[in-house]
Amino acid sequence: MLVSIALFSVVLTVTIGTIVTISDSNKKSRSLMSVTNNLNFSIDSMTRSLKAGQGLAVSNNGTCVQTEEIIYRDIRPNDQFPRQSVIYCHSKSGTNPGVITKQIENGAPVPLTSPDIDVEYLKFVNQGHAQPFVMIHIEGTAKISERVTSKFNIQTSVSQRQLSI
Repeated sequence: MLVSIALFSVVLTVTIGTIVTISDSNKKSRSLMSVTNNLNFSIDSMTRSLKAGQGLAVSNNGTCVQTEEIIYRDIRPNDQFPRQSVIYCHSKSGTNPGVITKQIENGAPVPLTSPDIDVEYLKFVNQGHAQPFVMIHIEGTAKISERVTSKFNIQTSVSQRQLSI
């Protein structure tokens, strides 16, 4: 009886250890997916605005990009779509360092990325001569937990839909 209880205790200890490890891995996986989804949302927001925008300008040594974004709202059928100036920048200081911000017209910059994402490098390079075309390069670290981080390096390009040639 004593041998069977000792054997059962060893099996139970190993099983509980395995369950705790699987649970911890699941939490880290969900955190990484959440951080990745936030980064994807930020990049999608930038590319959508730049594609539908008009007039592309890269400034501040490539850390900011500005375009005239279409505003979708109810207007009279003969009116043109109104546009607002939209600026995306890499904020390296202030209350939220290491984030990508979006500023509409003269409003305050709003962070697009969560505090779990530390954007270390963001560069916009205007590649278009006749047709507006910008290359976006982002590097940083995703913080999954206090001890676990994941580096990322993303590069994409965006061309405006409206032909300028």
